[in-house]
Amino acid sequence: MIVCRVRMHPFGFFTDRTLDFAPGLNVVVGPNEAGKSTLFRAIRHALFVPARIRKNIYDQKIVPHLPASGGDSIRVDLEFCQAGERWVLRRRWGASAASELVMPGGGSLGDDAAIKARLTELLPARPGAVAQILMTEQSALAQTLESLRGDGRESLNDLADILRRAVLQTGGVSVDRFVARLAEDRAKAFARWDETARGPEKSRGIEKRWERGFGTVLAAWYSMEDVRTAWKRAVAYEAGLDEVNARFRTAASSCAGKEEFLRAHGGAAKDARERRALEAELRAARGEAEKLVKVSVEWPVAEHAARTLLQAMADADSARATLEAELRAAQRAEEARGLLEKHTRVLRRKALADEAAARLAALPRLERKSLDEIRAAAAVLSRLEAGVEAGRISVKVAGRAEVELATQEDFSPEQRRMIAPGQTVRLRATGRVRLVHRDMEIEVRSGDAEADARAEKAVAARATLSSLLSRHGVADPETAEERSPAWENCASDLRAAEKSLADELVGEAITTLEARVAGYGQIVQARPLQNVASDLATSRAQAAAGAKELAELRRHLEEWQAEHGTLQRLVTALAAVKGREADLDARIAREAPLPEGFADAESFLRAFEKAQADLAETRAEIRGLEERKRALEDGAAALGNQSSEELAVQLRDAEESFQAELRRAEALDRLQARSAELLRATDSEVYSGMSAQLSGMIRAMTTGRHAAIVMEGAVPVALGAIAWEQLSAGTKDTLALALRLAMASYFLGDADGFLLLDDPLVDMDPDRQRAAAEVLKTFGSSRQLIVFTCHPGVAELLGGNLVPLGEEQGGRQGHPPSLPLP
Repeated sequence: MIVCRVRMHPFGFFTDRTLDFAPGLNVVVGPNEAGKSTLFRAIRHALFVPARIRKNIYDQKIVPHLPASGGDSIRVDLEFCQAGERWVLRRRWGASAASELVMPGGGSLGDDAAIKARLTELLPARPGAVAQILMTEQSALAQTLESLRGDGRESLNDLADILRRAVLQTGGVSVDRFVARLAEDRAKAFARWDETARGPEKSRGIEKRWERGFGTVLAAWYSMEDVRTAWKRAVAYEAGLDEVNARFRTAASSCAGKEEFLRAHGGAAKDARERRALEAELRAARGEAEKLVKVSVEWPVAEHAARTLLQAMADADSARATLEAELRAAQRAEEARGLLEKHTRVLRRKALADEAAARLAALPRLERKSLDEIRAAAAVLSRLEAGVEAGRISVKVAGRAEVELATQEDFSPEQRRMIAPGQTVRLRATGRVRLVHRDMEIEVRSGDAEADARAEKAVAARATLSSLLSRHGVADPETAEERSPAWENCASDLRAAEKSLADELVGEAITTLEARVAGYGQIVQARPLQNVASDLATSRAQAAAGAKELAELRRHLEEWQAEHGTLQRLVTALAAVKGREADLDARIAREAPLPEGFADAESFLRAFEKAQADLAETRAEIRGLEERKRALEDGAAALGNQSSEELAVQLRDAEESFQAELRRAEALDRLQARSAELLRATDSEVYSGMSAQLSGMIRAMTTGRHAAIVMEGAVPVALGAIAWEQLSAGTKDTLALALRLAMASYFLGDADGFLLLDDPLVDMDPDRQRAAAEVLKTFGSSRQLIVFTCHPGVAELLGGNLVPLGEEQGGRQGHPPSLPLP
C-alpha cells in the first residue's frame, strides 16, 4: 500500500485541501503552523480512528481538529494504491459520522469493523507496527527506544517474527507470540497463587478469598478447600450428633433421679423449714447469751482496773514534777560548764594574740609594699649598669687543647697565636672583636651609641635606691629581702590570733563574758542531763499510755451502761435469754425427725433446694440439647444430606484435580522458561542481519564516527562503549532514525508500503543532515517515503517529489479529479 492522495474537507484549519503523493521519496515542506502536523494526523486518523467512537475518545482525538470557524464535523478522504489497484477510504467524524472504503471493483464497505479488517489485510504491517514504526511524528523520534519498550512491544514481536522466519523455519508460527501465549497461560494459571508458600497470595484462604483475578490453580485449590470444609462440617455434625444423644440420655437419667428425691422428701422439707427457723432462733439466743455472759464478766473487772489506773496516774504525776525540777537544775549546770569552757578558750587565745603583738612590736617595720619599691629601684639600677657595661667588649678565650687562632681587636692588624691547654687569653675592645679558626670565624660587636646617657641614668637610679634604703633603715636590698618576710610573717600570726579570738567570742566582749561567768556562781553537782531527760521521757510516755488505757476502759463502761443500764439489769436480761434458749431446745425436740443421712435441718434443706435447682438446670439442658440437635439436623440439610464418607471421596477427587492443575501450571512454567532459553540462544543469529544493516546506516549517517552497535534483541542500547542514556540528543535522533529505517525495511520487505517521518533531521548538525539525507534517498528509491519538514534546506538536500504547504499553495479547492494510477 502506498499513499496517493489526501483530501481534508475540513480538518483542523484546512477548509478543503488536497495533496497528491508519488511513489518513492516525497518531501512535504512548509513553514511552522503551515499544517504539516495536521496533515500527518489526518492520514493517521483516516487509517486508525473509526467514525463512531466513544465520547471520551471523541473529545481527545476529534474535538482538537474541529474547524475554528465553527462546525461539528471533520472529514478526510484517503486514496491509496495496492498492487496497481486504487482504493478510496472516506471518514467523517462528528454529527453525521460515517466510514466508507471504496474497493477497486466499485464495491464499498460501510461498517467500521469490516473496514478495519480489510485495512489490516492491506496495510504493509500490523496496525500497531504501522502506527509505532511507519508513521513517526517529530516528537516521537527521540523517544523511539522508550516507546518500543512500552506501547511498541507488540511491534518488536512482529519484527522478531519477520527476522526469525528469515533465519528459522517456524512454519508460519509466531515464536514470540507463542512465548507470549505461554506467559499469558502461565499467568492465568498462577494468578493470585504464591508459588513459594504454595498457597493463595497474602494467605487469603476461603474465609477471605480473592473474589476476582485468580487463576486456575487457585480456583482448583478453592474448590478443594470448599469440599474439605464441607467434609469437616459433616464430620463435626456426626460427632456433634453423637455427643448430643449421649448427653441427652445422661440428662434424662439425672432428671428422673432428682424428681424421685423431691417427691419422696417434699413433706420432710416443709417440717425442716419450721425446724430451721427454730434452730436459727436458738442460735441467736445462744449468741446473745454468750455476749451477755462476756459483758457480765468484763464489767466489774473494767471498773476495778479504771480505779487502780487512776490512782497510779496520780502517783506518777507527783513523781514527774520532781523529775522536771531536777531536769531544770541539770540544764543550768550544763550551761554553766559550757560557759566556763568557752571562757578558758577565750583566755588562751587572747594570750596567743598578745604574744604575737609583742613579737611584731619588737621587729623593725618593713611591709611588702616597701620591699616591692626597693626591688623595683634595684632592678632599674641593675639594668642601667648592665647597659653601661655593654658598651665595652671583653672576650675571654680558655684553651682546652692546643689550637691556633687569628685574633683582631677593633680594626687593628690580625695576630696569630697558639693557645696551649689551660692558657687564657683576654681580648678587650671598644666595639668589635674577631676570632678566626680553620673551622669557624666568630665576630663580636657592641652596637651601642648611647652609653653616656645610660651612665647618667644609672647615677640617678643609684641615688633613688640609697634614699629608699635609708628611709626604711636597711643597708642594702639583701637586708630588706631578709627583714620584710620576718615582719610580714609575724603580722600574719597576729592577724590569725586576733581572728581566732573574735571567732570564739562571736561579737561578745571579754568583760561581758566574764560577767556572765561570775553570774552563775557556784555550780551545783547533779545527775547527768541525759539520764534525767531519759527518766522524764519514760514517765511522760507511761502517763500517755495510762491515759489512753483509762479512756478505753471508760469507753467500754459507757457503752455497757448505755446498752444495759446497770450491771444488775444485765444479769436479769441474761437470765431471760437463758430461759428462752431452754424453751427453743424443747420445741426442736418435739419436731418430726429429719430424713436419714442429715444431721440438721439446714444441711437437709440445702440438699433439697440444690436438687430443685439441679432439676431446673437439667430440664434447661435438655431443652438446649433439643435445640442443638435441630440446628445440627438443619446444617446437615444445608450440606445436601451427604455423609462424611461421601464427602471424603469427593475431597480425594478435588485433591487429585488440584494436583493435576498444579502440575499443568508447573509444566507451563517449565515450558516458558525453556522457550525463553531457546529464544535467547538464537537471538544473536536472528538479529545479526538487522544489526549489520543498522550498523551500516549509523556509519553512513555519522560519517564513520560510530559503527559498533550493542543490541538487546532488536533494540540498540549503546554505540560502542557509550550507553543510550549517555548519547547526545543529536546522536540519539540519528540512531533512532536509523533504527526506524532498518525496522521499516523489514516490515515492508518487497511489498508496496510507505514510511512517514516528521522532520527527522531537525536536531542534526549540517554534516549529519547531509549524510542522513543520502540514507533517506536510498530508502526512498525503492519504497514510498513521505518526509515532513519546515526547512527548505532539508527539502533541497532530500530532493524527490516536492509537496509544498505554503499559503500560496493552499486556499479552498473543490473536489479534485481522480489521480492517475502510478
